[in-house]
Amino acid sequence: MELMQGVKENIEAAAREGIVAFDCRDGSEVLLIPYALFFPGDNPMQAELCSHSGLSCNFFCRTCHVGGTKAEKESNDGFQTLFAEGQLRTSQKTESIIRNCFHLATESGASKKVDKIVSSGVRDSLSHRTVEQVIEKGKELRGRGRYKGKATAKPENEIVSQLKSMLEIGAPRINPLLSMDGALLLIHDTSVLNSPAPSSLLYYAGVEIPLDTPTEILHTVLLGIVKYFWGQTIWIVKQDSTLDTFRARLASLNSEGLNTPKINAEYMCKYSGSLIGKHFKLIAQVMEFVVYDLVPSDVLQAWRAIGTLVVLLWHTTIEDIDKYPSDLRKAIDDFLNITAKCAPSILISKPKFHFLVHLPTYMQRFGPAIVFSTERYESFNSIFRLSCIHSNRQAPSRDSCEHLAYSNSIKHILSGGYWYSKANKSWVKAGPGVLKALEQSPEVRNLLGLYKPQSSIVVGAAKLHPAPAKNKRLRRRAAGSSTPSENIAAGSGSHNEPSAAASNARIDDETHTSEPQPPGEHTLTQEISLVDLRQPVRWSTTLCSRVDGISVQNTHMLRAKTVVTGSGDTAQIGSHVIYSHELVESSKF
Repeated sequence: MELMQGVKENIEAAAREGIVAFDCRDGSEVLLIPYALFFPGDNPMQAELCSHSGLSCNFFCRTCHVGGTKAEKESNDGFQTLFAEGQLRTSQKTESIIRNCFHLATESGASKKVDKIVSSGVRDSLSHRTVEQVIEKGKELRGRGRYKGKATAKPENEIVSQLKSMLEIGAPRINPLLSMDGALLLIHDTSVLNSPAPSSLLYYAGVEIPLDTPTEILHTVLLGIVKYFWGQTIWIVKQDSTLDTFRARLASLNSEGLNTPKINAEYMCKYSGSLIGKHFKLIAQVMEFVVYDLVPSDVLQAWRAIGTLVVLLWHTTIEDIDKYPSDLRKAIDDFLNITAKCAPSILISKPKFHFLVHLPTYMQRFGPAIVFSTERYESFNSIFRLSCIHSNRQAPSRDSCEHLAYSNSIKHILSGGYWYSKANKSWVKAGPGVLKALEQSPEVRNLLGLYKPQSSIVVGAAKLHPAPAKNKRLRRRAAGSSTPSENIAAGSGSHNEPSAAASNARIDDETHTSEPQPPGEHTLTQEISLVDLRQPVRWSTTLCSRVDGISVQNTHMLRAKTVVTGSGDTAQIGSHVIYSHELVESSKF
């Protein structure tokens, strides 16, 4: 929070004066006007930014005034309020309460008065300590509490005057985000931009901090509700002595399409209380298929609701912004209702369930939830840690900022960016020798996070399998006779006509036998030695021929290890690729 004053001043100054930059595409100067869009973070950090007491207070929500005492939340009316948005908080009201605390801190009985006014969940981390010091000094001067019998002979008006002077000397600062100015923007309607009189809108992009701290899905969903139900499920299977069955089912799941190399069921069950976000993202997708008969029906329905909710929250694009919020609200309501059947008390003790109610509003305000997710920031923890370790450790935050700023400057120059030269009084960029050096150093380009230029990407370029190792043997059991095993050399035929045995033998996942032998006649253990996956195969024997539905006669294909797709991504053989085919009308796979 101590850094927010400097952040506020920099953003406000840039919004007033603008930042002059150079547009390399149009070859002209442009004026950038930044403004604060939202403030991501985990729930404790966002509560501090909103001058809120946090998740442990009675009114636990930083966005609205939902909450109350435990008895009030356990009542019928109070419990029902947890399922909907309450009266929204405002920066102006929060600032008014904080400033009123300064006045009450000088009066007699200040401790009870301040506690009453901040009971709604307001707590400013910058001024809270100063207010407590003034209240403690007032007790000392008046002989209250532990100072009973030690009162001074000063009258009340002198005590109040002394306490006010103490406040003025301390000059307590208030959360700067509560009064942060915005930027006045002129937005053009691009749909009528080419018309003689284009439509425009004057928009004030200000900061309303209770509404600009959106619910973060990593800590609220994955490390929140998914983790709660995971812990409950593990407890159930342990009590029923079905943990071994649960572990075996989890380990046997097909992980294709889950964007994970392997499901480590042994680790997840052994260290069930120490899992991280990537584990819970996997758990939310597969638990329904693992615990279908191991848990009560209500818990199973909760996992189904979690799966539906996670799919909706991890959308990268919202096609219909009018329909999507209603679908999301329905999914959230269904999940909260089934949670109330499973464990109603958890809705009272865990505020993260209520935070889900605000997600549709935030997504209408800022877009998909992954836009304000902190998952990408968490990946920088190791970078910041190493930056602090490799410094003199006198001012690690400053050293990290300077180091990252220097790295970004190098990245900007090497990628062909412009900067203003005071000596030349013009915008300049690096010469061709510097830019060419980056192209010849792919390791430097990768370290700087610069991707390969699109022009140098060859769509359809394939990387073939390496040459087989000597004496490498692949055994397989296939339908055949019970005669002794025989050796079949893969690709023993000519380049234009591979042997029939090599064509019919399935030796990898990319080919299949087009004419399988009738089962049951005999059993044969075929032994394929010196398997060379670089040898061509018939197109009709590949799985791709089935998917595309294209018949290619007398054509042989090479097996590739990787291939470059039209988007420039490198896909490995065996991975799932989403594409649309022009031969299949309105079909997307």
